[in-house]
Amino acid sequence: MDECKLKMLKISKGFKECQNALIAIGDETRQGIILALLESDCNGIRVGEITKKTHLSRPAVSHHLRILKEAGIVSMYREGTKNYYYVNAYE
Repeated sequence: MDECKLKMLKISKGFKECQNALIAIGDETRQGIILALLESDCNGIRVGEITKKTHLSRPAVSHHLRILKEAGIVSMYREGTKNYYYVNAYE
C-alpha cells in the first residue's frame, strides 16, 4: 500500500473516533450546556444549576449530559448523593 493511502486510512480512523464528539457538540442546546459548564468553577456544577443557566428542564439537561458524557466531553463525580458535572479537559 502506498504512503498516501496509509495516511488517508489513518485520517479516516481518527475521524471515525471523533465522530461521536462532533455530533454531540453540533447541537446548539448541548453547546449551551458546555458553555454553562465552562463558565462555572473547576469543581463542576449540578443539574439544577445548569437548568437555571440554560432555561432547560431537568430531564432535558440530563438527556443532553448523557450524550456529552458518552462522547467523552463531560465527566461527572459524585459527592454523597450529589452529582457534579464538568468539562472533561484532556491534558
